[in-house]
Amino acid sequence: MLKLLIPNYQNFKVFPKDKQIFWEDFLSQPFILKLIKRSSQQMNFFLKSLDEEKNLYFLKLYLKNCIRSNRPKEVIKRLTKLEELKIPTLKPLLVFYQDSLFFCFLPNPLWGGVIYPYIEKGFLQREDFQGPLAKRILQDLVNFLFELHQKGVYLRDTKYKNFYLNEKGEFKVFDLDGIKFYEKPLTLKKRLKDLSALAMTLEWEGFKEAGETIFKTYQKFCPSLKESFGDYFFSQIQKRTWKRTEKIKKSI
Repeated sequence: MLKLLIPNYQNFKVFPKDKQIFWEDFLSQPFILKLIKRSSQQMNFFLKSLDEEKNLYFLKLYLKNCIRSNRPKEVIKRLTKLEELKIPTLKPLLVFYQDSLFFCFLPNPLWGGVIYPYIEKGFLQREDFQGPLAKRILQDLVNFLFELHQKGVYLRDTKYKNFYLNEKGEFKVFDLDGIKFYEKPLTLKKRLKDLSALAMTLEWEGFKEAGETIFKTYQKFCPSLKESFGDYFFSQIQKRTWKRTEKIKKSI
């Protein structure tokens, strides 16, 4: 099944290199695939074995689009940079990719993909912002983002579901697709754009004071963030809310 889903699988390289045996074994196993997301750029699946009910893996396939660069190779660069910066990251089991400069013109629908173990618990959920630890979790998450911003890391997609919280109370980055790196700490506007995505997703879920809480919490870590930046921050939240609303309208 996977060999049909991943044409010319034998031409893909893997990262890290020591996962080659795992890759070959992975391709040979019979899985039940459940498509959970499809767009013009990627397809996401949950995989489980034929004799087990629980999911075993999360598979993300990057569809080839010559307008975009080689996305799996970008993921590898980001993983390497995050490790260099000592930023806690939920690492994939492996990344498989094409290394040919002419691959864009070859008859293969995929750039490659990423394989993660299936993780049932740990990703932030709506309920995490309702319980007795809600205030602490949000404060720690905002502090985590501040530390990333200080290191020049611009996540760009800070939906709360993109963060993993382990049993020690430590956050980890998960979604690697949109991350950008800068040599210096982020400007205030980039910081606020990052925070606005988190605020929008929480407000969308009904936490109407999320934006104000996030702004005031971030000010504690970043004294240079004055009240005058509030208008810009809340306008970014409104802009993201409008975009999501329009996207839903078009899908109906």
